This record gives sequence, C-alpha cells and structure tokens, in this order.
Amino acid sequence: MLREMVSEHKIKLVLLGDILVFFFSLFLMLFLRYGEKNIRSEFKIHFFPFVILLLIWIIVFYIIDLYSHTNINSTIKNKKKLVVAVFINFIFSLSIFYIFGNFFSLTPKTNLIIFTIIFIFLDYLWRYFFSWLLQQKFNNKNIILLSSSTLNSKILEYLKINPQLGYSTNISTPEEFLKNETIDPKNTTIVVDNQSFSDPEILKKLYSLISQKIEVISLADFYEKLFARIPLTEINEEWFINEVKSNYHLNDTIKNILDKIFSILFLIILSPFFLIIAILVKITSSGPIFYKQTRTGENNKIFVLYKFRNMYNDPLLNPDALGQVPTWCQNEDTRVTKIGKILRETHLDELPQLWNILRGDISFVGPRPERPEFAETLEKEIPHYLFRQIIRPGLSGWAQIKFRYSNTILESKEKFEYDLYYIKNRNIFLDARILLKTIQFVFTH
Repeated sequence: MLREMVSEHKIKLVLLGDILVFFFSLFLMLFLRYGEKNIRSEFKIHFFPFVILLLIWIIVFYIIDLYSHTNINSTIKNKKKLVVAVFINFIFSLSIFYIFGNFFSLTPKTNLIIFTIIFIFLDYLWRYFFSWLLQQKFNNKNIILLSSSTLNSKILEYLKINPQLGYSTNISTPEEFLKNETIDPKNTTIVVDNQSFSDPEILKKLYSLISQKIEVISLADFYEKLFARIPLTEINEEWFINEVKSNYHLNDTIKNILDKIFSILFLIILSPFFLIIAILVKITSSGPIFYKQTRTGENNKIFVLYKFRNMYNDPLLNPDALGQVPTWCQNEDTRVTKIGKILRETHLDELPQLWNILRGDISFVGPRPERPEFAETLEKEIPHYLFRQIIRPGLSGWAQIKFRYSNTILESKEKFEYDLYYIKNRNIFLDARILLKTIQFVFTH
C-alpha cells in the first residue's frame, strides 16, 4: 500500500515535504534566535507572515519547475534549480518584509538569512532522500511493454534517465507474452499497443489477467502519462470519440469571462508600454506600427491577429511583407529588424494580442493559431490536424511551454501531440499552470 501511495502521489509528497521543511526551518530559526522560553510567543508572531511567504515560495518553486516528475531526481541540474529558487525566494521575502514591515510588525533581516540557510540545507536532504527512496527496488513497478511500436525506444530511454519514476520495464513479443505464466499480479502493469490489442489470443489472455487485478493500459495512455502528449501513431477516430469530451460548457464560460476581465486589466496597466514600443517601432524602420496577419481560429474561422511589427516592411528585405509569400520563421531570420529582435526575444511584440483576446478571437491559453496557408498544408500531412480547431486558440499553450517554435512539418506534428493533450485535459487549473510556466519561459529564454 505504501508503494502505491508513493508511486501515485510523488509530486504531492514532495510538496508536503517542502511545507514540513519550511515550518521546521522556521521553528529551528526561532529556537536558535530566541531560545526555548520565548519560542511559543515568537512562533505566533512569525506564523502569519511566514504562511504568506510559504505560498510565494511554492509558486516560485513551481515556476522554476521543481514540482515535476523529472525534477524529483537528485541531479546537479536540479540542485542548481533548488539554489536559484531559494535565492529568488529570499529576495522576494526580504522585499516583502521591508515594503510591508509595518503591516507584519516584522523586518526580520537576520532571521530571514538564518531561516534560508536552514531551509536550503534541510530541503536538499529531503529531496535527496526522496529521490533515493523512489529508486529502491521495493518501489519499482514492473512494466511489460507488449509493443512493437517505434515509441518503445523513446520510452525505454526516458525511463532509464529517470529512475525516480519507479518503473522496471521489459519489452515482450506476443509469443513471449502468451507463454509467460509467471506474471506478478501485485506489481505489474501491462502496456499494450494497438497492434497487440487487435490480436484475439492476446485479448483473451489480457481479459484473464484483468480478473487477477493486473493493470492493463494502452500504449497511448502510458505515453501520455510519461510525456504529457498524445502519440498520433497510437490513436484513431475511436480515440477522439472516447477520450475527448465535449461537455466543457461551464469551464469554457468561466474561461471566457476571465479572458475578458484580464485582457481589459492588462490593456490598461500595460498602456505605457504600448506607447513606448509603438514609438520605437516607428522611428527604427519604415512601415506601420502593427502587423496584421490572418489566422485560423475556432471552427476554422479566419480572423486578423495583431502584433507589433518586428520585420522589415520592404519586400526586398522581407518577401512576406505583403503577406503573399508565407514563410516559416527561422532562428536567425534576416527579415527581423533590430528592435524587432528584442521584441521577439521578450515576447513584447505579442502584447497587441490582448485586443484579440478581448474580441474573443483567441484566449489566454489554447493551441497557437496557424496561418491559413500553413494550416492547409499541415491538414494534408498530419492526421486529425483539423481537430485542434475545435477550441479557441490561445496566446500561450501547452505546446508552447513544452516544445520550441516549430518551423517544419515534423516539428508541427510533435506540437500537435501536445495540443491534443491540452484539448483532452483542459481545465482552469491546467490553464493557470500554463500561464505560470509561460512567465518562467519569458524570463528564462
């Protein structure tokens, strides 16, 4: 039972451990500073301010990506992430106490330094211990990969570099699987690809194993669990009917209301930036301030997307200046102006899309809208590609935070797998997660 709990709730356990470490660090700091006699009264004084700090620390940890399955592992990269996250939190905490010190009746400069040192030491030990625990044999779940899919090698490689996920995986051929009479019913999951599901003999054996309470899942579901994307090679029309629900009316209504409220709010708050950027675009290159481009929206509706112009308006420097020669963007794109390069790197060129959100063309979160010319090509090359148009596109999306900018059909196919994951699993909480990750992306790329 303990193994199942640890396996299914890894991230929640890491979060719970961080919270316990946070309060234990507070207790130790107060004990060192004020002694045993005064610790109760000082704890009451510090409790409320530090609860607020705890919320901030958890958000920063989340943005830095310390609450993902791959970052539970105790690697040098993840240790650096922990140090960076704690340092950022220390600066935030120090600023909050100095700005709102009168409200909290505290400006604990020394206390905060001692607390931070204790916390980073204890939290490192906690995360190291938990990573070690997840890699022990008693925590491993046996995975029988009954598959001949091309996805096998990617899955095996991913599990090899992420032992903390607790999977011990073996590939089995149909012949080996049918002869295997020693499957442990308590600690085994059988992952089956579409081809194996179509074999009557295999289906018969799977049916008998399910009655023994052995878990059987599709390769598509297992792949989705590992990579947060839907493998196109393992789904068909039946998958869309069974997995993608259409009863999202309440979620979509709430999302639409929030889109309107926050787009108005950000348009007002960011209006000074609009003015400054508009002046810079105008004085650094000839042409209009805004760039208008047709995109494909919900239900294939064509709309005009607005951006600050970041490319030259001269057809000699930019063949796409008149919108007649659609071209994939490149990393070192000669069509981009000097100020445009800065705008693209900081994503400030996309600020005018707040107007598109207010109009209802796009949402804050959703699949990125494609140009009709590209969409037409991708529909022919990528199975089920039109399905991404069943919901409103977005300023940011699951594919944007999980995958780089796509400039080939193959890369667009990979991004579409992330779009399908979002369409299947979309909700307000996933949207909030994407927006937090977008903030991280803007400041780290």
